[in-house]
Amino acid sequence: MQNKGKWAIAVGIIAILLLGVRMVMFSGVSDHELIRQTIDEALAAGRDGRPGGVLEQLSQTFQFNDEAAWDKRQLAQVIRTSRPEITLYNREPVIRDDTATVVTRARVRGQALGMPINFDIPSVTIQLRRGTQMRYWIVPMKKWRIVSISAPGFSGAEFLPQ
Repeated sequence: MQNKGKWAIAVGIIAILLLGVRMVMFSGVSDHELIRQTIDEALAAGRDGRPGGVLEQLSQTFQFNDEAAWDKRQLAQVIRTSRPEITLYNREPVIRDDTATVVTRARVRGQALGMPINFDIPSVTIQLRRGTQMRYWIVPMKKWRIVSISAPGFSGAEFLPQ
C-alpha cells in the first residue's frame, strides 16, 4: 500500500511539472511583446550602467556591424563607463520563423572618454533569434536574443578607451 502512495505522489509531481512547462511554453505573451521586452531590458540596463542586464539579452554569437570585434569584457566596460541612453524610434519587429528584424533610427547619448556625446544614427538594424531560457533552472521559456546590430557609418569606436 505504501508503494502505491509513493507512486501516486511521484506521478502527481510529474503531472504538475508538465502542466507548468506547458503553461509557460504556451503563455499568452506574443513574440512581438517578447521582442519589445528584450530590447527594452537591454536599453534600460545600458542606461543604468548595468552590463550584465545588457549581456543577458545578447546571443553568444553577437556581432556589431558584421564584426565580432568587441568581446564581452570590452562591451561591459563601455556600458559601465558610458551609460548610453539610446532612443529607438521604432521597436516593431518583422518576424520570420525563428528570426526577427527591427529597423529604426536611433539617438545615442552618454559619456565617451569623459566627454558627453549626443548623435543620431539614421538607420539601425537589430536582428534577433528565438531560443529558450530556463526559468527556475528547470522550466523552459521562449526567449528572444539580439544576434546582431548593424549601424552603417557608425563604428562604435567613439566609446572605446584609447
